[in-house]
Amino acid sequence: MRFFVDNYQYKHQFRNVVVINNQIIPQYIKDDVFATGANWKTSYKGITIKADAATTFIGNLNANYVKATASYKKDSLFTLQATLLNNSKSPNYNFLINQSAYKAYNWKNTNFKNELTRTLLFELKSKKIIYASAQITQLDNYT
Repeated sequence: MRFFVDNYQYKHQFRNVVVINNQIIPQYIKDDVFATGANWKTSYKGITIKADAATTFIGNLNANYVKATASYKKDSLFTLQATLLNNSKSPNYNFLINQSAYKAYNWKNTNFKNELTRTLLFELKSKKIIYASAQITQLDNYT
């Protein structure tokens, strides 16, 4: 198992401050985000299992994810793999703040919920026969 800590600094900036209808659209948004997580991998009788997880613990961008993959390789004939991903992340910066020459396209929003994504993926890989995949994704709170 491997543990990690990441730091992500961002600054989404425009040319100046805009005031429209008594609403102040700041020149920029910036933050310093810290996240921690872990990776794990094991193999047993041809089956490989991998797991990754992380979450933010400091900063305004709240996010977390869990990803698990199980795969089975039959010699050089084929590999069968299944992946499950559960992801929660803040909306794109342009949903949070935007400035434009068009008055209706200037905003600062701070009340968005995180976008939630759940994905299930199955893959069958064979260099000699076929590559096939099937994926289903559920998306909640898309802004």
